[in-house]
Amino acid sequence: MTTTSSLNTEAVRQTIEARLEVLHDEIVGKLGEMAEVLQSLDHIGDRADLSVADDTSSSDLADASRDIAEYRQGLAALKRLDHDLYGICTDCAEPIPDDRLQAQPFAVRCRDCQTHSEKASGIRHESM
Repeated sequence: MTTTSSLNTEAVRQTIEARLEVLHDEIVGKLGEMAEVLQSLDHIGDRADLSVADDTSSSDLADASRDIAEYRQGLAALKRLDHDLYGICTDCAEPIPDDRLQAQPFAVRCRDCQTHSEKASGIRHESM
């Protein structure tokens, strides 16, 4: 069963691949910036400089971690697309509405199952 009949699967693939490219560049950039900050620790003059470097590297690491998680979701979406499972809710096996997939191409659940999952975990993401 596939639900991409009303969605152009090639367009979906291109959208996902384009997002993966952006994420890849962001991950490489953030990790590169973090490496530069860590390398500069040898030249830091005082505690204030160290504090700024720590804040910067922590922020870069958090950003890179979010991007890596999204990148993995994108790879999983491509795999689902390759196996004709894209657009099928992983919880109830019902089709995920096309408008949801257009807004969230990496979505793995329909709205109802996503809401239930978020309530069960205590998390709420407005964009999902």
